[in-house]
Amino acid sequence: MKVRYTRVVMQAPLVSVVIPGFNCARYIRQALESVLAQTYPNIETILVDDGSTDDTPSVVAPFLDRITYHRQRNGGLAAARNTGMSLARGEYIAWFDADDLCAKDRILAQVAYLASHPDVVAVGSNFSAFDADIGTFDKAHAARYYTQIKKNGLDGLFPNVIDFDGSGIDWAPQALGKSYRVHSGDVWQRLVLGNFIHPPTLTMRKEARERAGWTRLGNRRGGDWEYIIALAKLGPLAFIDDALLEYRCHPEQMSSSTGSPDPALDCVEIVERLLADPDVLCNEALQASLREKRGELHLDAAYALAELSPARALLHLRESWKSPAARKHIPRNLARILMPRAGLRLLRRLRREDLSTAHRRQ
Repeated sequence: MKVRYTRVVMQAPLVSVVIPGFNCARYIRQALESVLAQTYPNIETILVDDGSTDDTPSVVAPFLDRITYHRQRNGGLAAARNTGMSLARGEYIAWFDADDLCAKDRILAQVAYLASHPDVVAVGSNFSAFDADIGTFDKAHAARYYTQIKKNGLDGLFPNVIDFDGSGIDWAPQALGKSYRVHSGDVWQRLVLGNFIHPPTLTMRKEARERAGWTRLGNRRGGDWEYIIALAKLGPLAFIDDALLEYRCHPEQMSSSTGSPDPALDCVEIVERLLADPDVLCNEALQASLREKRGELHLDAAYALAELSPARALLHLRESWKSPAARKHIPRNLARILMPRAGLRLLRRLRREDLSTAHRRQ
């Protein structure tokens, strides 16, 4: 008598893709299509409309049978992201932005890695950068975008590296179709000195979200960095060195050079809180490095406020004096603060033209 053995294939765990959006009508259709086209078989897509005043609702209408669409009063990025995570039913939560594009295997690769490495709390990835007019101008943008990666390299930030193809995952019997280079390890002390995990590439365990809490509502635009540090304190993070996201460069994006001082001011507030963190206070070397970082961030705040509020800019410039490494940059920033506004507008226009020219040459 022959005994027949049947292999039980586990169902792919549910993944909640959380997308905060504000006045994203121009880009949200392509963003949603890229999520709905994922090769991963079990996804819920949650779009939180943070009080848009443009045509976002009408653009989203054709997708309503395939996504969860939640509209709320404008409260900022952190509030929208928190709402999306509170609605998430998945075992994993993936962050995404309303103006970017997901590579089709993004969720499959990240969840396969997390499923096979239960100690890892969350995983990010590299990303490409593109402009609608000139196309992709950087296929691996993380090192240009994040100073930490540019200075230290991934090998200098993460203690471990492997090649991963997803073998052994029950719900991915064909593996991933390719091998990914994955860096991982305990990196919270590195993250304290500057972020290097791009928030829209992040996929985390829901259990980790519950332990880390919510993103801080008081942060205007820099809170993702602080939240990623909180995740990293829970356990190892991983970084897939492959462009699993296409980052769209455009004038309206929150990270673009719009003249807003909010990102710089957020980072100053975050580093002040980090300097009071008990885990930092018990590490003298980390304290010293963070104080140097504090000086750099006060310089950034002074630069950002130079045109809008010269008096506040001078206060931040005074704080930067406490950092020896920052002092050499004070004269240039002082000149910017004292320069007439017309001159600052000219410099800003020339800088944008230089950046545009550089992008078109790549």
